[in-house]
Amino acid sequence: IGIVMQRVHSPEFEQPPELVELLDSVRQCQTEVFEGRSTITRAAFQTPLTSLLPGAVRTWEEQNTSLNDRTQDAFDRHFEELKDFRERLQECADKMLDVLARELEAHDARAEWGEHASIA
Repeated sequence: IGIVMQRVHSPEFEQPPELVELLDSVRQCQTEVFEGRSTITRAAFQTPLTSLLPGAVRTWEEQNTSLNDRTQDAFDRHFEELKDFRERLQECADKMLDVLARELEAHDARAEWGEHASIA
């Protein structure tokens, strides 16, 4: 039980390196999107109203739409990666608990599972 508890309270489950990398990737994507939108916004606000032309406004709109599309695709990929990671982590936890259950049963450690008839 001690080994399982050590693993549960270790970075393996509390702050897995793969999760940190995935979240860092999401943060990087958000930063890029922020910078892209900031560039478009600066261009719009730096253009004097008397100089605004429909073509320029259309270009900014197309740039923003393109950025939105790329962003949505990127976030869809990130969320799929996070979902896959969560499933792998759950499988790892399930395997760890299964090993613990088998060991408790092998040692006939009934005191560890209390009033329950079995470890299950």
